Amino acid sequence: MTETIHEIPSAHRGRVSIEIHGPGHGRHILDTVGPGRTVGRSWAAPPFRCQFDARALEPVAAVAVSNCLRARLGENPAVGYALLDRLASVLIGRLQVARVRLLDLHGNDSDR
Repeated sequence: MTETIHEIPSAHRGRVSIEIHGPGHGRHILDTVGPGRTVGRSWAAPPFRCQFDARALEPVAAVAVSNCLRARLGENPAVGYALLDRLASVLIGRLQVARVRLLDLHGNDSDR
């Protein structure tokens, strides 16, 4: 998926899987998010394009905040810093989850 992000999606109710598709390998779930968690991160940094797919695992109610928030964050650095500080923490968590899932998928190289 390569569409430009115009909103910041966040799950309000339900669960959403964050996935990647590999040619000939099918769908791989990288993470599952639930209420109160932001579904996408592509809005935060250029090129503002989707990198993963999102799929509802059950009925979902979501909130989407306009990406004009990016411009507002530049006008209020304290709020921008607080949001990006939280985002960094969430990104680190998402990377750790992805690492574990990839290890589960591909195993340990010493096993080969």
